[in-house]
Amino acid sequence: MTIMMLYIRAAANAAKRYYSNHTEKKKKKKKKKKKKKKKKKKKKKKKKKKKNRKRRSNRRNRRGGGEEEGEEEEKEDKDEEEEE
Repeated sequence: MTIMMLYIRAAANAAKRYYSNHTEKKKKKKKKKKKKKKKKKKKKKKKKKKKNRKRRSNRRNRRGGGEEEGEEEEKEDKDEEEEE
């Protein structure tokens, strides 16, 4: 290619660039991207609940039954007081 051909091609490209920027075109609407929902981690919570349940039951057993037996003893004390 001669220098003249290169010059003409460069001028044509510049003209295309200029007119593409300075003429009004119909703008395409951009599609909105949907946000991905984060998955909740359920398995770990279940494990924690199980561990806490075990821990609570162990504490009750160490203390001697916990709240359930304590309530029964109070009822027995009240019955004895009423009998007297």
